Amino acid sequence: MSLLAEVADHLADADRAGTLLELLRPYAGRHATSGGEVSTGSMARSVGILATTLGRWAEAESLFELALDRNAAMGSPPWVAYTQYEYARMLIARDEPGDHERAADLLAEAAATGERLGMVTLGRKVGAILGTEGAARGRVTPKSGPGTEPLRAGNVFRREGEYWSITFEGETLRLKDSKGLHYLAQLLANPGREFLALELVTAGRAPNGSANVPALRGDTGYTVRRDPGGSGELLDAPAREAYRRRLQELESEIDEAEDRADHERAARARDERDLLARELAVAIGIGGRDRRAPSDAERARVNVTKAIKTALARICDQEPALWRHLVNTIRTGTFCSYVPDPRVPTTWHV
Repeated sequence: MSLLAEVADHLADADRAGTLLELLRPYAGRHATSGGEVSTGSMARSVGILATTLGRWAEAESLFELALDRNAAMGSPPWVAYTQYEYARMLIARDEPGDHERAADLLAEAAATGERLGMVTLGRKVGAILGTEGAARGRVTPKSGPGTEPLRAGNVFRREGEYWSITFEGETLRLKDSKGLHYLAQLLANPGREFLALELVTAGRAPNGSANVPALRGDTGYTVRRDPGGSGELLDAPAREAYRRRLQELESEIDEAEDRADHERAARARDERDLLARELAVAIGIGGRDRRAPSDAERARVNVTKAIKTALARICDQEPALWRHLVNTIRTGTFCSYVPDPRVPTTWHV
């Protein structure tokens, strides 16, 4: 019956798709097998295909997310790839803002897995979307914009439920969610930008936060916690904003000095920036309490560095080439950044 879902979808048979959907929906959380020897992966993928056939977009999206998690947990890259392909088809058909960019990332991952495992049929299916439909509609393109090289050349670092899908130079791996992977995603999404370690920690604590959040430098201000006694904030809002404004001015000054090879001026600006950043970091979360060592900034430095190193070690176990790239380009400490070699352009879809 799970195979009939693809037949109904291929024939655009809405009546039978509806019947199958009602029959198979109760089993979406299970895996389909035949005699314990053959598996078609998570049933959520088949039910998601049926929901797509009927235009039930929200249900299809949640089912494909479930299928990605279940197939990854089962350790089945082929069914993860096929789920990514079907998920991308749904997003293209739904055609809401951001859908084509998300579809592009999913197809890039599916193509990379298919190429690595010799999945010829999947490769043809993905190629049909990237070639025929993508060219006709001009929409299935990576986030870097039109005129970019084919998707399979792209790198992907994206969270999907409880796992992260990571594709680098055609090789794909999936890792269980962790703080270190969140920090890496933030850095990869903003190459060349420096973040206070405390900024990365604060972003990770934000309610309703996304795994792929923009740089914090453009925000309107920090959120300063209060101590249990309600003794108030160490810095008021205008003071915090003045600190942030000066930090932004110093960043621009550093960039300008480096462009002009004025190393002395750049060093002075860095010293002032580091001093202001430490003062501001101490104010975040301290409230009116006495300042004790280690400060919030120091704890953040230690914890973020440790989390990123742990994530890199997990990556090294599965993909040494990606590990080598990251250890050579990720900088940790009070300030963290991702600085790829400008001679070797590297694009990440995060």
